Amino acid sequence: MTPKEKAVHESKKLINYQTLALEDVCNGYYAGAQWESKEEEERTKNTFKCAYNLALRLLYGKVINESTITRFEVINHADNDKMVGRLLTLHKSLGDFNNLEVQMQDGGKTMKIFLG
Repeated sequence: MTPKEKAVHESKKLINYQTLALEDVCNGYYAGAQWESKEEEERTKNTFKCAYNLALRLLYGKVINESTITRFEVINHADNDKMVGRLLTLHKSLGDFNNLEVQMQDGGKTMKIFLG
């Protein structure tokens, strides 16, 4: 492995560790804390979420503004044995969902979308 390849490899490892650490904090490892009120808990979770999204933007160059999403679609264009085309379409205005949360997990390898 050349020095440049080693540096790239080490950088990717560091990014994965940083992402996993952020996930631990943002996905509930702080949930055992004793909150003074529901408002304090929500404020803290929102702060962690903002920090997590900022870190993702710095690490991956993208961030999703979940509050602006009004339609959710799953479309399969992959060459596999699953059904091809539009698999699911949900509209906020039709009451199919009220909110949407996107989480990147497993060091950025897994994307989970939670509809509420």
